[in-house]
Amino acid sequence: MNRFASQSASHPPASPARIILATLNAKYIHASLGLRYLLAHMDAHGGAGLRAQTQLREFVIGQPPTRIVEVLLALKPEVIGLGVYIWNVVEITQVVRLLKTLRPDIKIVLGGPEVSHELAQQEIFRLADHVITGWGDVSFPRLCRALLDGPKPLMKVIAGEQPALSELALPYTDYSDEDLARRLLYVEASRGCPFKCEFCLEFAMVYDPQTPYTILQNSTVDFAAMQRIKRFARYWEMVANSGRFALSLNLLLKDGPDTSGSAFGHFLDFSDWLWQTTGKTHEFALEKLVDLLFEHLTRVRALHAQDVRAALLADYRASGARARPHCLAGLLGGAHKLPPPEKRLTERQSRHLSQQQHLREDIRQAAA
Repeated sequence: MNRFASQSASHPPASPARIILATLNAKYIHASLGLRYLLAHMDAHGGAGLRAQTQLREFVIGQPPTRIVEVLLALKPEVIGLGVYIWNVVEITQVVRLLKTLRPDIKIVLGGPEVSHELAQQEIFRLADHVITGWGDVSFPRLCRALLDGPKPLMKVIAGEQPALSELALPYTDYSDEDLARRLLYVEASRGCPFKCEFCLEFAMVYDPQTPYTILQNSTVDFAAMQRIKRFARYWEMVANSGRFALSLNLLLKDGPDTSGSAFGHFLDFSDWLWQTTGKTHEFALEKLVDLLFEHLTRVRALHAQDVRAALLADYRASGARARPHCLAGLLGGAHKLPPPEKRLTERQSRHLSQQQHLREDIRQAAA
């Protein structure tokens, strides 16, 4: 079964639906809890019969937007509600653009975290008819009823109404047998942040306008410092979190004969030096990284070369790598040399023949 077929397997055969709830999940095994919450509240807040006129359709990122649009249009909808998240905003923008090109009469309603803030900066906001910011359990069904039967809403941006937790309908009956058998189901234990602070506003957060919307700077950390922090985190992942440099990391974090300070400060110095030396944060071969660590520890930190080589040698051997870093030339010796193929084959065959001989002897004794 191909990926598109399997993604559609949990849905009933296509039949007309006036309202469609849809999203693009990161993977097929993910099942949208948010859309099912909206589905569960269609009658309660949109009036009797609205649930029966609504269908759920889930896709996955990577599927052709034209194919997604073909499936949606085959249902002959009047309203399409789309859940927009950080992982699908680019793809859903393409879907909305196609829908509006082919069927401008269909009302497109957006919701989700990626369209609840900074709307004017996003193309998808310009393309859509309405956007619900925040909660959609109450506001989406009401908007759908107004779009279908009037009076037509005047506002493009609708602030979602927060329902009382005691009034929420649980969505779990809207998972199909296919969902239960093959997909991940989510259980919601809380909603939103329990605090009322204004962190993002107070700190003037500036985000990259392109996914994955990383922080570029804020009121306390400028752009240059933010890039420095990101490089630190990347290099820490390579050296410390990788587990390949247990002994060498200890040398890197401790004071040297001419340097003193914190472990953080020592690694930050290494991070700055590594960036200035190589100009990159990825695609480091292990052997190259060993040589760079040796250069920094001996030339910059002035540690004894013999101590540094001993730590790097132990770490390198423990990693199981079989190449030859320049700084360890002559120390690895033949420890990692493999015997000639003919010898390895002969040894393997000898072990096999010996095992077979012992097995035959055991069988003979048992038969006797």
